[in-house]
Amino acid sequence: MAQEAIAAHEIAEVTDTSESTAAITPESVPRAPRFPEDPCQYTEAELFADPALRYHVNPADFPIFASQGEMQYYGGPLEAQNLDKTLGRYVKNTADLISVIAGESEAKKPAFDHVVYLDKSARPVSWLVDLFWDDFAEHSKPEHSYCAIDRYAWFKAVDLDVTEDGRFKDTQERATFEDFKRYADQLPAETFAQLRALYIPDGIEDEDPTKIINTPTPLDGKRVLIVDEVSRTGATRDISQYLFQRAFPDAVVEAETFWDPSIVISEKTGEHEMGSSPVWYDPKTEYGRGIGSVSPQYFEELYQSEPTPINRAKKFGAILLGRPINLETEPGQRSLRIREEMQKMHDEYCAHHILPLYPRTGYYDSDKWADRLEAEGVVFVPRDTKNAPKNAFFRIIDGRKDSNPYR
Repeated sequence: MAQEAIAAHEIAEVTDTSESTAAITPESVPRAPRFPEDPCQYTEAELFADPALRYHVNPADFPIFASQGEMQYYGGPLEAQNLDKTLGRYVKNTADLISVIAGESEAKKPAFDHVVYLDKSARPVSWLVDLFWDDFAEHSKPEHSYCAIDRYAWFKAVDLDVTEDGRFKDTQERATFEDFKRYADQLPAETFAQLRALYIPDGIEDEDPTKIINTPTPLDGKRVLIVDEVSRTGATRDISQYLFQRAFPDAVVEAETFWDPSIVISEKTGEHEMGSSPVWYDPKTEYGRGIGSVSPQYFEELYQSEPTPINRAKKFGAILLGRPINLETEPGQRSLRIREEMQKMHDEYCAHHILPLYPRTGYYDSDKWADRLEAEGVVFVPRDTKNAPKNAFFRIIDGRKDSNPYR
């Protein structure tokens, strides 16, 4: 990783690799004391000379994110991860996604005009994007929306006989987008009209698919990015992209995934399985995602109580909408607690207490990433540098063996 940073940032190899920090000056770095409860307090000069001391947060502020787990081998337990590194991973993933949305990634692709976050899992991603947008983008943030698209429901829509975890009942093989695509052209025009109706600004007066398909929407001719939270086979992401391309044929529709699930291989089947997922995702509960499950009945009752064109569009397209939930009465208020921890994450990043991991190739500008860390006293040298200084990037990363902030 450190070697990649050097290549990306064109940093010359340092010749003085002693422990001396006499050449380092902290004047350009704002004072960023660590959390008050920490018994180990340092001067700014000490933090600048040894940035590993700087990049720690108070675990008590992040009880949910501190529970982040990672599966080291298939069938094994989710092992707790270092909290400081975990937060750096969330910040890095957010920076990468923002750079794509804003058209500021190293891949030099144009900005997107609209972002669609897939419920039931990607809504919290939008919370992170909102919080960190000004930290990683120079352009204004585009409009966004939410759409509930789940691979299982759409496999069933084309009559694939699959289990709830997306496997064919007869062979137990995992269904893919290609399986869906073989029968997708048989979907009725009403299916795509249901999706399009949700984006007609004034709603709909009737449910005629032809009329709806010919009604203009703000997405026509625009660049639309679909964001999924995590991907194992890519089926949900690809199905979503297919549906939007059919509903908005004049739009350019692309897709991105927020979380790298650290794939592990099943010893039993040889299949690739997700070794981790963001803390808000739990297949056993909908709580923590800020939205409920798809519920056509809810939107039918909403329209009956308030028969407006907007509510008619929601009723018509209800198969693509999650049911709103009251976050204040959600059991454990998990969604609100996650949002509070995200706000704290942003505060700690701004206070220079979170070290973002190296950006994915082609995503967030690695020069900007390295410039920020250099301003905080981090230096980049090859990993095999003898007697590397303690403020070398790879030494800071390698030093994170546990979540104990009191080092």
